[in-house]
Amino acid sequence: MRPGLWARDNGPMADQKPAGKQKKPSRVPWGPLIWGGVATALAVRTFYHPARAVVADGFVAQCAGPLAGAAGCSRVVVIDQFGGAGPVYSVASGRVIQVIEQRGPAVEGAPPRSVSVKIAAAHEPVVLEYSGALQLQVSEGEEVGIGQQIALGSKVGFGVTELGYVGNNLVEGTQLEPASWLAARGLRISQKSHKADTSGQNWCEGGRKLQVPEAVGLCGMKLPAPAGLMLLPVTVRMV
Repeated sequence: MRPGLWARDNGPMADQKPAGKQKKPSRVPWGPLIWGGVATALAVRTFYHPARAVVADGFVAQCAGPLAGAAGCSRVVVIDQFGGAGPVYSVASGRVIQVIEQRGPAVEGAPPRSVSVKIAAAHEPVVLEYSGALQLQVSEGEEVGIGQQIALGSKVGFGVTELGYVGNNLVEGTQLEPASWLAARGLRISQKSHKADTSGQNWCEGGRKLQVPEAVGLCGMKLPAPAGLMLLPVTVRMV
């Protein structure tokens, strides 16, 4: 090859070398693969959790509503666990905003007589309340995830309060019927399923098909709004 063959006119191509073989474009569909992976991760995060229930293995001792054989109302569902103190789970991601311990006699090292813990949900304007003789495993100000074990307890009260605005301030508002709120969000009272007689006072063990007695509304509670996405049909109505 003669010298100067590639710099014949001293133009912009003068210092350039002959181009080698051009790299072939990749045939791997990276775009669909990446977005497919993102969609799969979101689906797993949305639909799979270690526990989607209030307790590990329990049954309803008392539904929310008028107290049987007594005056007054209960705005929580009371759950008894099989085998004594068992795991209690958070049914929403959020922050522990309040822990109240009521103690009996001042005996050093004695567990609290009763505990109330409130969790402000991250993705819905509600506050969840757990109460009972609980052995807490979280503290005030702590962030919790859905399905996270927050306590041990043999008898657990669970309630839901919907938040509302007064002016520009977000404040606690109306009590929601807790079993209906759980059902409408694909959550359960007990992680382990048990056959239940939903007639009479045990109506709140009906799972995804709840017939809420009209008397519940007289206790100042209302039914929750339906969730935005449900894989299985849910029916919650007042009768």
